[in-house]
Amino acid sequence: MSNECVEDALRLAHYSRPTFPCRADKRPACPHGFKDATADPEKLRELWRQYPGELVGVPTGEASGLFVIDVDSGRHDEAQDWLERASSDLPPTRWHATKSGGWHILFKHQRGLKNSAGKLAKGVDTRGEGGYVIWWPQLGFEVMHGNVLAQVPEIILAAFTAPPRPEPRPYSGIPDHGNGNSEAAVRGILTAVGGAQEGERNNLLNWGAWTLRSMINSGELDYSSGAEARSALLEVGMSIGLPRAEVERTIKSAMGG
Repeated sequence: MSNECVEDALRLAHYSRPTFPCRADKRPACPHGFKDATADPEKLRELWRQYPGELVGVPTGEASGLFVIDVDSGRHDEAQDWLERASSDLPPTRWHATKSGGWHILFKHQRGLKNSAGKLAKGVDTRGEGGYVIWWPQLGFEVMHGNVLAQVPEIILAAFTAPPRPEPRPYSGIPDHGNGNSEAAVRGILTAVGGAQEGERNNLLNWGAWTLRSMINSGELDYSSGAEARSALLEVGMSIGLPRAEVERTIKSAMGG
């Protein structure tokens, strides 16, 4: 049994935060995971005695009153980009540095908020009802605004309450000439990229550019049609919110120049 883990768990219990033991790989050590979490000191000691763990897990949602944004900016550039864009709209609240080089941003839980993966951006997940996080301060990772716990801001709530994005209309930004089937295929590519959600835009743009390259190399698109399709893809990439330089770089990389 890790005395340090138990002491950290007991400190959290003092603030009515239930905890449970997790293994070094962040998986629960106890059979029912976060459902075994407790804030009762005696039950905590017994839980760790039966199921020793190296990390302290904290359930999110109603159990702890926490809603957490998990920004994996150490592994995903898109997550860092989202954090830079959103930082001015996030109120002061508790932040935990994570082992992966990212951040856990903690807020007061709001009823109805659950877990999500990549809804805000690639590498930006949320943990609400039915989830849990590792309490990284236990291992000495940095804590910012440790005495503040803000309400979930509107910028986050809007992502969960916004109406579904409508299906994109077929894109018609290139003229009809050459092989009719190839023109339809290009329009399908542009429509797919134009309907990309945040978190999948770069991947779809890269796929679209690579597919156009394959069509040009196979002779399915002639030089003129290929150039027009490339220009149209540039316009579509910018229309879904990507910076022009980023769109140009992705297209150039996928199409080989």
